[in-house]
Amino acid sequence: MSFALADLKQRLAEIYDLERALGVLSWDQRTMMPPKGAAARSEASATLSGLVHERFVSDEIGRLLDDVAPLEEELGHVSDDASLIRVTRRDWEKARRVPAELAATWAREGGKAHLAWLEAREANDYSILQPALQRVHDVALRWAECMEQGDSPYDAFLDEYEPGMTTADVKAVFDVLRPELTAIVRGAGEPADDSFLEGDFSVAKQEEFIAGILQDFGFAEGAYRLDPTV
Repeated sequence: MSFALADLKQRLAEIYDLERALGVLSWDQRTMMPPKGAAARSEASATLSGLVHERFVSDEIGRLLDDVAPLEEELGHVSDDASLIRVTRRDWEKARRVPAELAATWAREGGKAHLAWLEAREANDYSILQPALQRVHDVALRWAECMEQGDSPYDAFLDEYEPGMTTADVKAVFDVLRPELTAIVRGAGEPADDSFLEGDFSVAKQEEFIAGILQDFGFAEGAYRLDPTV
């Protein structure tokens, strides 16, 4: 392994460690965090998100990507290391378009919106969520504006999950599928009985069932947490 590739992997591993810390904060927010801890948690998440962003978009990461470019060609497209270099370069170039302040704001507003959603759900009142949702929407539009402009702002978000695909591509697919799927639904007769999906289910029984699945998949007891969430 080249020195530059080893250095790149080390830096990416450190960034991933910070992202895992963010994951722990997010997990706690959705399980055990008391409501009055939301403001402080949102700020902590925003700070960590800003640090992750700054580390990833650094000039040093860019320099290392340039250094390993010949290695990418040498290894071939299907190589794990070549794929790491290729995807990291793609993500780095996209992330460089986004200011660190915006990355932090995204995390901050997302945390606040989660709490607002919990309150709105409990009260069955959308108006509680609406202001927070509007702020998240506004931040999302700012993020989309940082990316290459397509036919729709959603093109930027779709590219996160299906690289290279656009909303126009999706529409073309569903324009073909819609008539056939509609005909299948109409020909199916009465809707299936889904009443079994509704009811009161014991949390303890759910935990016992899920724990059994985790054990079947080989998860060692004491190596994970299983907590109730909304």
